[in-house]
Amino acid sequence: MKENNFPRRYRLLKKIEFINVRRHGFYVKSQGFNVQYCENKLKHPRLGIIVSKKVDKRASRRNLIKRKIRESFRLLSKKLPPVDIVVLAKDKFAFHSKHIISDSIISCFIKIQKTLDKMDCQ
Repeated sequence: MKENNFPRRYRLLKKIEFINVRRHGFYVKSQGFNVQYCENKLKHPRLGIIVSKKVDKRASRRNLIKRKIRESFRLLSKKLPPVDIVVLAKDKFAFHSKHIISDSIISCFIKIQKTLDKMDCQ
């Protein structure tokens, strides 16, 4: 059961952590998301999520988007390098299907992984 949770050490919690990623990070864009990331000095990746009311006024829908993002991160966190990731949901029309949310965010995480692997090889 412990594998299915999202512990605090895997989260970006403080405002300064979000600001650091936004200032010093790189961008990956996909349908409905802007994903920013920068390397951290820890041994594991961390995730921060921003879903504003502009995406959807219903809290239940915003929470669904956050759950899908967290679940996608949890599935891929073992494969990701030690990075801080901030996911910003931007487009309310992109979230009509639960599968689009998962597929889109997983593609972003894979792009991050490939980009950092290329940087390590150089």
